[in-house]
Amino acid sequence: MDLTGNILALLVFSLLGSLWILRGKYWAGSRLKRSVLLSAFLLKVGAGCLYGLVYFNVYKTGDIVHYFQDSKVIYSALPQEPLHFLQMTFGYSPDGQVPDHLLYLDDQMRLNWRTQEYLSVRINSLLNLLSFGHFYGNIALLCIVSMIGLNWLHLSLCQAFPRHSAALALAVFFLPSTLFWCSAVHKDAITLFSLGAIIYGISALVRVPGFSDLFKVLLGMLLMWNSRSYLVLILLPNLFLYVYGLRHSGRHMLRFTLFNLLLLILLIPLGRGIPALDILGRLAFEQEFLLELKGNTHLDMRPIGDSLWSLLSNFPMALDHVWLKPFTHPPQNLFQGIAAIFGFLQMLLLLLLLSRWRFRRNYDPLLSFCLFFSLAMLLVVGLTVPALGAIVRYKSAVLPLVFAVALVGNDPRRWPAWLPSPNKLLKNEF
Repeated sequence: MDLTGNILALLVFSLLGSLWILRGKYWAGSRLKRSVLLSAFLLKVGAGCLYGLVYFNVYKTGDIVHYFQDSKVIYSALPQEPLHFLQMTFGYSPDGQVPDHLLYLDDQMRLNWRTQEYLSVRINSLLNLLSFGHFYGNIALLCIVSMIGLNWLHLSLCQAFPRHSAALALAVFFLPSTLFWCSAVHKDAITLFSLGAIIYGISALVRVPGFSDLFKVLLGMLLMWNSRSYLVLILLPNLFLYVYGLRHSGRHMLRFTLFNLLLLILLIPLGRGIPALDILGRLAFEQEFLLELKGNTHLDMRPIGDSLWSLLSNFPMALDHVWLKPFTHPPQNLFQGIAAIFGFLQMLLLLLLLSRWRFRRNYDPLLSFCLFFSLAMLLVVGLTVPALGAIVRYKSAVLPLVFAVALVGNDPRRWPAWLPSPNKLLKNEF
């Protein structure tokens, strides 16, 4: 890897991103001080660089290594065959097979465009056009993109829960595990960007319909479908209730609870009658596929089964894998030990927040959406993913929503007096 070129690309795009945050009109709508947004951006860049250093120089392998290496293969075709570059970057075929004239590139790559992991290769390939194929330049560029999505997510939460604007900034921008795991060129950063685009776009469309907001929703859906299609299946019913809740007042939490219970009950008969809705079959296939992959730490998994009872009986295992195993499973190296410590601390913080949670009937429907979407995603991850490292990474992408729910139920005026006030993060006018 070209050290000088990577340092230069990193510095150039970090500087440009910093200047845009400090001067750009887009960020003027944020309730946070520009210095706070800049701190979040620089922390993301630093976390992404640390992620890259660990996997490129310590492990010397890993998903982001293969994503970038595959994108460099595509990038190598640009000078002589620009059309081949475009086809490998944006290409698709119904059978998932690469055309014969592109096999000379495909044969050099680890991934194929039939897999959803290939989205990260596509993104790296596009970013290479700006960074000239330098990985750490791509990190800074993706952090700029990620910050846009996170800002949309924070704006949506602030509109729904204005009293918690400052505390919600901590959940969205500054959770340590989310900063680290979701700042590299990975699908998790795209998940957060997509969520921000969809939630902000939907809430804006309900208020004042506009083409730009529709574009945000469609872009978010497209990216999410091509990165983790199961998230779209989880998202759509809860998004429908969210839109309904924005237009109709009432007991939103009760609506979400009953609706999701009904979907759970109908899961089996719908899957048997309509193969395209066979969610249980898809979960079982995903679990079997992931079990065949070799990872550093694989957990014991129970089969998904083919009945509602077998699915429900696996929920405790899923929650154990997602919340407890990251710090109760014996770490095998220093890196896993650090991840275990942070997993334990975030679990303690979440329990502390939930112990002081106060339920009110008139919460904005966004709270119910965040709760049920994040819970469903965590259950799917716990049911299907055996690799402990992947579980930690996938969970980190939804932690901002989890902690947003926990924070909204805590009145900032009731926080202990010795805690520093997060209101210093806000602009004076807010």
